[in-house]
This record gives sequence, structure tokens and C-alpha cells, in this order.
Amino acid sequence: MGGSLAAGSYVYRVEPNWFELAVCRIPSRWLAPGTNLRILHLSDFHASPAIPFSRIETAIQLGLAQNPDLICLTGDYVTTNTQCDLKRYRDVLTVLPAAAPTFASVGNHDGGRWSELRSGFRTSARIRELLADAGIQVLQNAATEQEINGHRLHLVGLADFWTREFNSHAAFDGLPKQAEQLRVVLSHNPDTKAVLQYFSWELLLCGHTHGGQVNIPLVGPPILPILDRAYYAGLYEWQGRRVYITRGVGGVYGGIRFNCRPEVTILDLVPGESPVELTESQPRIHT
Repeated sequence: MGGSLAAGSYVYRVEPNWFELAVCRIPSRWLAPGTNLRILHLSDFHASPAIPFSRIETAIQLGLAQNPDLICLTGDYVTTNTQCDLKRYRDVLTVLPAAAPTFASVGNHDGGRWSELRSGFRTSARIRELLADAGIQVLQNAATEQEINGHRLHLVGLADFWTREFNSHAAFDGLPKQAEQLRVVLSHNPDTKAVLQYFSWELLLCGHTHGGQVNIPLVGPPILPILDRAYYAGLYEWQGRRVYITRGVGGVYGGIRFNCRPEVTILDLVPGESPVELTESQPRIHT
């Protein structure tokens, strides 16, 4: 009995609050010598009774302490539409754009047919309004050109892949067919890479998988909500490009975590075209 209680306490209370700061160094041919661009990537807050605002605030403060130049959020801000004080949530999120330019895409829990069938929002409009009210720019099948820390770049954001709102052509409409500067894509579900392969970009940021939340030694995650299970957590080289899939901040199933700590991600883009490398922590790297 004691062992069961200890195990239950660990997966529900200890590991879900044990954030890992994953820091990766990613060379980019678009950055000038002697410069860098630091991106804070956060995803899958899943605000709910299982994931209190205090846990989300801890993740945000850990990320902001790294002094990012740019903040990218990749969806699933809530779990359902009945368990979250959106006014209080707005106040939690406002610290992000106050610290650095902040851009966001939405996820499957944020609205759409999949969400509606599971006590969620019918569309993502309410969550997009929440983000906008907090000063965060939402990229819903849209792109924007920005100058960040002296770098010109395009940010492209997609609606969730599991909704009828997803439109990759609309997102890239108006951009040069071949990228002429750094191009970063925000798309909640990593399976979207199969569609996005036909467009020009350098770095794709995703969430959605939570790294599986439970990672059984010698077996791996038994549950992954994706078709391509080879891409579920960490940094990948894919078709000459990079894909980063964060394990996320919160989770579902009561927020349990085992051998799959929640993650706050820092991506340091630097000049060059050499292989990616770790600078801190140990997120997976795949080639």
C-alpha cells in the first residue's frame, strides 16, 4: 500500500512539477556572424483543475529568466471549456509579451470539432481572443515579418491539424516560394510536417505529444496522439530542416508524468550550417 501511494504521489505531484530546462543550439545560415537569436518555446499549458495557474506561472518564469528575444507558443492552452477562469488566465499570460515579442498558434483542445465532442470549445475563437487580450499575436493560418534582435524573419502559424480550419496554403500565401530569410513555423501537431514539406522553412516548432507523458523504460510511450510515432519529443533533423517537439508544460489524464518531465525549451539560433548540438540538459536529438 505504501509503495502504491508513493508511486501515485510521484506521477501526480512530483514529476509534473519537476520542470526540465532544455537548451539547444541550432545553426542557421540566415544569421550574420557574431549574432544569435534566443527563442523561448512553450506549449501545452492545459490549464485545468489538474494543471493550476501556479504551475504555468512557474514554467513561464523559468523561461523568462533565460532572457529570450522571441517567445513562441504552440497550442493547447486549456483542456476543456468549463474548467478555466479565462480572465485570470489572461493576467497570467500578459507577462510574456511584456518580456519579448510573443506569437502563438492553437491546438486541438483549444476549439474545433474534436474539442467540442470532448466538452471543449466549438471553435478556437475564444482562446484566440484570450491570447490577443493578453497582448499575444495569434497566427491562425497566417504569416508575419518581424525584426527581432536585429534579425529579419518570417513567423508562420497554423490552425490545428485536427480541425477543418487548418490551411497551409493560406498560411504561406504572399511569402516568397523560396525563403530569403529565417522562417520559423508554429504548428501544434508534428504530423503537419508531411503537409508542410512542400513549403520553404527552416525550423518547425510543435507540441501536442507531451512526450507521451509516460515513458516506459525499454518500451517508450504507450500513448502518442500522432500518426508518425518516430517524431514525438526533442530535436530532429528532417529533410534538411529542423523540427522541435516539446514535451510541454501540462498534460491530460490528470496531468500525470513518469520518466517524461514537463519542459521549458530554449532554442539558441546561431550562424552556421553545422549539425545541431546540445548546450544544456538532455532533450533527444534525432538525425
